[in-house]
Amino acid sequence: AGEHLRRAARSVSVRDRRDFSFAVFDGQGRLVANAPHVPVHLGAMGETVRDLLTHAPDPEGRAWLTNDPAAGGSHLPDLTVMTPFVHDGVRFVVASRAHHADVGGSTPGSMPPFAAHRDEEGAVWRRVPLTDPDGRPRDLAAVVAPSRQPEVVADDLRAQIAANAFAIEALVKLGPGALLARRMAQRLATGPHVVARLAARLRPGRAATLIDGVPLVVAVRPEGHRLVVDLTGTGGPHPGNRNAPKGVVRAVLLYVLRVLAADDTPLHEGLLDGVTLRIPPNSLVDPPDDAAVAGGNVETSQALADLMMAALDVRAAGQGTMNNLTIGGEGWSLYETLGGGSGAREGADGLSGLQVHMTNTHATDPEIVERRLPLRLKRFALRRDTGGAGRWRGGDGVVRTWELLAPATAACLASRRDTGAPGAHGGGSGGVGAQHLRRSGTTIAWDGAPVRLSPGDLVEVCSPGGGGWGAPPAEAQPTGYATPVEPT
Repeated sequence: AGEHLRRAARSVSVRDRRDFSFAVFDGQGRLVANAPHVPVHLGAMGETVRDLLTHAPDPEGRAWLTNDPAAGGSHLPDLTVMTPFVHDGVRFVVASRAHHADVGGSTPGSMPPFAAHRDEEGAVWRRVPLTDPDGRPRDLAAVVAPSRQPEVVADDLRAQIAANAFAIEALVKLGPGALLARRMAQRLATGPHVVARLAARLRPGRAATLIDGVPLVVAVRPEGHRLVVDLTGTGGPHPGNRNAPKGVVRAVLLYVLRVLAADDTPLHEGLLDGVTLRIPPNSLVDPPDDAAVAGGNVETSQALADLMMAALDVRAAGQGTMNNLTIGGEGWSLYETLGGGSGAREGADGLSGLQVHMTNTHATDPEIVERRLPLRLKRFALRRDTGGAGRWRGGDGVVRTWELLAPATAACLASRRDTGAPGAHGGGSGGVGAQHLRRSGTTIAWDGAPVRLSPGDLVEVCSPGGGGWGAPPAEAQPTGYATPVEPT
């Protein structure tokens, strides 16, 4: 179904960058199965599905739209389409979440770096029917009218509706409804056993960092056959957009549990049945409904994954950011996330140029960028020696440079620009990231705030390296650097 969605989609974001996820849920809205798509989507979607099943009367047979962070949404451009259905008297749900080209807000691409209120980030929809009771689509362009590209968004929504329908047909062919429900329940029931095995071999730990001065704290400890994950001590809410909705926190936890399981356990919400999760209310990780959240989904989620790994002493920090770049002009926009260095661990170097932790998207192919958008990709390369030194080195970041061929507005939402990814056990920190503009041969440091660009201007983003693990050999010197490469 995910591949069906990709092929049917129109936007670069979905079709080429593959910024989407697809999943199957039981009748209570619990995640049961999914393809290996985007972790920050998958772990949060169950909350969105449960909101629909709880509040929408007779939801079956229609496709529904939600992006509200208060209902399990991640950030506003991520639109979730849900289709509940009944098979042999048993309810199931299929759902897809995709990052759309634009949903309004103060900047093209709907990812303003310095938003302080949710309204600046775009439009909010919650339990909006996209099809009539007989399954026919509504006027979707009218539904998403706040977008700067409503037809593109509407086409991608049609692709999501079609992918959901395709999945329903495939599920019905698997067998009677009662049999499907029983198999789903059996899978979910394995979760506490997986967590119990983890609890038996993990040691308690605590890790903390600051998100623009706001504390983010994670303590993890085994308690019998369970794990307790406690975010008490976390401050907030963040005055800007680094707030992470509770659905994002659950997504991070589910991802970390799946990684630590180190076997073929599939990602499913039964894993959370073995965990006590404590989230302080009215905080960075449980913000008010009107709080800005774009950075919470893409940046705070990465920091939280690093902290959980650090608390359990299993991996040095990775690049800790998605390096979110948006460039858009009249009738077009590009949103890209950049890979960087992953953190090293005992016995293994970090990987370079990797989409770490909570993202799993592609870099847009140069041919696609140049054929469909008024942009020219000038450079895409590894930033050598930006991984932290250590017995096992952190992975290197990347550099990517675009030339504008038409007027546009650009913005960049990113982290690890002042300090690098921490190493572990004596390992060095990774090199920091940066972004610049180049105009008339002059390179200008850029903080990522929205800026108007002209044809011929260059935009460059340099992603951070990952932290090293273990003290480096005596003859080795840390080589992670903070000075970005010169744009070409």
